[in-house]
Amino acid sequence: MNRSVKNHSVVKEPEVIFFGGTFDPPHQGHRECIKVAAGRFKGASFVIIPAFAPAGVDGKHKHPLLSFETRRRLCEVAFLDIFKSKKRIIISSVELGLPRPNYTISTLRTLKLKDPAKACGFLMGEDQFSCFAKWREPREILKLVSLVVVSRSYIEERTRKRNSLEDPLQKKVQKVLQSMKIKTIWCEKQKCFLNKKSGQGIFLIEKDLSKAESSRIRSCLSRGKRPPKGWLSKKLEKYLDEVGSDKYHK
Repeated sequence: MNRSVKNHSVVKEPEVIFFGGTFDPPHQGHRECIKVAAGRFKGASFVIIPAFAPAGVDGKHKHPLLSFETRRRLCEVAFLDIFKSKKRIIISSVELGLPRPNYTISTLRTLKLKDPAKACGFLMGEDQFSCFAKWREPREILKLVSLVVVSRSYIEERTRKRNSLEDPLQKKVQKVLQSMKIKTIWCEKQKCFLNKKSGQGIFLIEKDLSKAESSRIRSCLSRGKRPPKGWLSKKLEKYLDEVGSDKYHK
């Protein structure tokens, strides 16, 4: 069992947090992930990275229905108003100039070259982390950045299933790290696993977030129906109606 540190902050927290995805389309769950991470790391800035040619696990690469430019613009509509200061969040087109398909490790290496001294994090949902061991060069990713893992299961469901005092998200993340044979220390104060080899952290955030899913939104739009209420902002729905939702129609 991993050792734990209860009372001290031992992991440097991220100053810049990268958040990548296909965003086909971006939705309320993505927005809430950014907001809870911003609440946890109050001084951090965010770089949102829509994938140009998104890589998939086991060679199952994704093929977005909306163009890169449309998805980039949707990210602007969905995310730029989260912060009062425009300096705290940008939408990056970095993957336009990278080899295809776009693997996270290549993107992170490129971004880290711009400011190697800064502590960086990569924001992801627990559903993504569950298959992290199958990503390209996951160990190298853990050398470059800390991870910020946000729960995508829902608090009520977790509470019903809980059979110990240990956080279910913590157990799930620990299981993946152990499968990768990565030695860590649990830091209770920071809710974080410290990677003993790289010094980077795997920070955990458990919140009750929106159940929105891009695949279900696309399915609704393809049938000419509205997604469930609250999954897309009114502003985003309006923009999709104007420029993009026809791409989802069969």
